[in-house]
Amino acid sequence: MSHPDLDHIRYVTRYFPEFCGFLLMVPSGLMMMGSGLGSLGRGDERTSLLSIACQVGAVCLFLWARKYYRRRFGEVEPQTSSFFPDQNQNTRVALILGISGFTVFVFSVTSAPAFGRFVCFSFGAMLLGMWLWRGGRLSQIHYLVLGAPLLGLVAAREPDMIVLSALFRLGLLPPGSYDYSNGYSAYALYLGIAMVPCGAAWLVAGLLNHWQLVRTMGPLAGPAPELAAVPQVEE
Repeated sequence: MSHPDLDHIRYVTRYFPEFCGFLLMVPSGLMMMGSGLGSLGRGDERTSLLSIACQVGAVCLFLWARKYYRRRFGEVEPQTSSFFPDQNQNTRVALILGISGFTVFVFSVTSAPAFGRFVCFSFGAMLLGMWLWRGGRLSQIHYLVLGAPLLGLVAAREPDMIVLSALFRLGLLPPGSYDYSNGYSAYALYLGIAMVPCGAAWLVAGLLNHWQLVRTMGPLAGPAPELAAVPQVEE
């Protein structure tokens, strides 16, 4: 395996906290998925247990990851602010995303389905924004790949049915388990629908960040290889 280039090593150390995927993004993704499944599967015992497992697992993973990263990589001081390396570029990106987000939010308060679209837009925009704020590097293209489907759900005709159909096919949610005829808020239903794909995207992004961190810094964090002795030539 070729040694990671110096530029990429500097890039990883510059954004080291965000590359610790098991510390924040993966637990956050599990927590969001667990909350979404818990909201949708209130009438199904298996889905409720899966929701609890996701949330308990998120807490345990967070507590374990704090010790893991400190033990394996030590203390790494980021060279600059993790989210704001280029203030001029950030201003433009934040302005565009802010105006778009405000527009979607205005429409989201009109109905529960629109509220679900706003949640998907928010997380999709955050993923896209993180990719742009970090310079739009090819090694971080997964932020764009994961954020694009969430933004696509905003424009879809029936995003709720797309998500529910996927959950049915995966066996994560039995059909008919989300009965809200008892007056339970429709906003909670669409929030749960939105949190599952958003949490999944967050989880995958964290896993890929962790993989890049281990692949780049792993050889540096381990013990130094032994060098073969150079034979001495007698004159």
